[in-house]
Amino acid sequence: MNSLVIDYDKPEYKRLYEVYLEKFKLRQNKGAYYKKDSERQKTYDAERVYRKAMLIKWTRHDPDLYEDSAEEFHNKIVNSKTWAKHTKYPSIKPIAIFSSRLRGANATRYRVKYGTARSSATVIHELAHSIGNHHHGRSFRQSQVMLTGRFLGAEHKKALMKAYKEAGLSYGKERKPKTFEKYINNYIHMTTTLNHHNKKG
Repeated sequence: MNSLVIDYDKPEYKRLYEVYLEKFKLRQNKGAYYKKDSERQKTYDAERVYRKAMLIKWTRHDPDLYEDSAEEFHNKIVNSKTWAKHTKYPSIKPIAIFSSRLRGANATRYRVKYGTARSSATVIHELAHSIGNHHHGRSFRQSQVMLTGRFLGAEHKKALMKAYKEAGLSYGKERKPKTFEKYINNYIHMTTTLNHHNKKG
């Protein structure tokens, strides 16, 4: 039986691979690249599980993170070597702003605005945005897990990773896409098999 000779130079194959790469990139980091922030609610829900698991520790050590201690914790992170190593904006250190009109918090690369409901986890959540993730996809959670381990400790990091794992949310490095040749080989195998089944039917 002669092996199939594949013409990898066909323009059709190159277009198919380009489409695959674009879709692969979006799947790896949902919410990034100016697309819908589709994992936002699932991330919030998993964070609530993490917060509940660590609630006793928070109430004992920093029950509400009052303004002074929240700003101190914020500044400790943005002035750290960890921040300098991982931020996408090395010339920017976001400042902390506090508002009694706001309950939650929101962040840009330049500042984090904290409302009345805040904790150490809130500070880390917002700074995981400011470090270069303006969404709630994989790279946001990767930064959040890294900052949690560095500034809250291994127990907090373990609890956060457990919550994300149980929610089916990725928090590690992005996977690498298939090579061009492997993708085309798989595509040809799939279409050949499908055509064979259609003929039999």
